[in-house]
Amino acid sequence: MKQEKNRATWQEIWKKAPQVSLDQTPGYTSWLPRLLGTEKWEPPQRTPKEAWREYEKELYTPLLNYARTHPSPTYAEMFQSCFPGLTESCCFAANEFRILSFEKTVDIRGKIFADIVKKYLPAPAIVELGAGTGKTLLSIRENLPPGPDFIGLEPMPSAREIMKIFSRTMPDVTIGECDLLTSPPWKAFTKKIPEGSIIYTSFTTIFLKGLNCTQYISDILSTSPKAVISFEPFPGLLDNISLHNLLIKKYIDINKYENKLFHAIKTNKNIKIIYIYIQICFLQAHFFHAQLLYGPKNKI
Repeated sequence: MKQEKNRATWQEIWKKAPQVSLDQTPGYTSWLPRLLGTEKWEPPQRTPKEAWREYEKELYTPLLNYARTHPSPTYAEMFQSCFPGLTESCCFAANEFRILSFEKTVDIRGKIFADIVKKYLPAPAIVELGAGTGKTLLSIRENLPPGPDFIGLEPMPSAREIMKIFSRTMPDVTIGECDLLTSPPWKAFTKKIPEGSIIYTSFTTIFLKGLNCTQYISDILSTSPKAVISFEPFPGLLDNISLHNLLIKKYIDINKYENKLFHAIKTNKNIKIIYIYIQICFLQAHFFHAQLLYGPKNKI
């Protein structure tokens, strides 16, 4: 499957993107009136069955149909064909707002994540829980030297099929089923997660209403990972000094996203935390990700 390679660093790509002044940012998002309280907004109420249908039928099925009927598409081509609104967005990094195309957004995220994963190589495998269509996992793979295997675990059948299409020429990539609300999340995966692997999530746990954080952490530690990385929005890492931080916290709050995992990790006595915090906002200028690294005290 064709993948576009860009050997520039994420900082180099970022600096070439058009810059947006602070007073121009409201033109790139509909969220400011909601965050400031001048426009009333409530998140849509969905049952678990409705949420499953939305992801499986409305999001992943059109993408799968495109991937099956087009030879060697890129992820950007696939997403932009099915969702034409995914063209460019106002993003935030290094205290700057810049405009990035969807393709460059995916590329930069993969490079940022790969830079962190590199620090803990060698490892037998890099495992993503809740891998979606695999765009992050395969982007990380593109930015790492050969060596580890890559395991993408995902609950949605159509998303797993997309991963299989994009990775069909990659013998070092394995796709399997998972459910982060069960214990262990990889119960349906037919292979064992190798001891000493690097396990990560990317914008996954924040959407899991009812996540048993204590059990989730215990299950991950039971695999004896070399490192665990959460590329997730953790509002607890943000101070209350800047207005932008407050807007980000408000965004997470009014969307009623899961935000208990950071506290569970922080208070777990079996974990050693080494976190590298970079405030990056992609696709939505008020929805950031932090990089939180942790693992068993005797492993990291």
